[in-house]
Amino acid sequence: MNLMDAPSRIDAARSLAARHVQSDDAVREVFLMQPAVNNGFRSMIVLLEVVDGTSGKEIFPVQFNPDAENGIPYTSVVIDVSPKHFDSLNGSPIQYKGHEWRIGPSLARR
Repeated sequence: MNLMDAPSRIDAARSLAARHVQSDDAVREVFLMQPAVNNGFRSMIVLLEVVDGTSGKEIFPVQFNPDAENGIPYTSVVIDVSPKHFDSLNGSPIQYKGHEWRIGPSLARR
């Protein structure tokens, strides 16, 4: 994929979120996480997924390499949380890689 043809980060995030909702019935909603301060992570896609069947309040992010062949030319991170954990966050930031991340806009929902 030519860099000039690469989708914007938000377009790639929307595409990735839609794929996750379509391919996994347990995913209720996907949010874009935004760094609280510009900490060099603006070139990453970090998604918070509200997923049925997950439990607990620990954060277990899974990082993926860029996948330009499938329209995602950015490193991406997926953080799954249970609906109950999501409700308890009440908009509070999440700590990841030593930085605060705020819950941003909803990108896809079931």
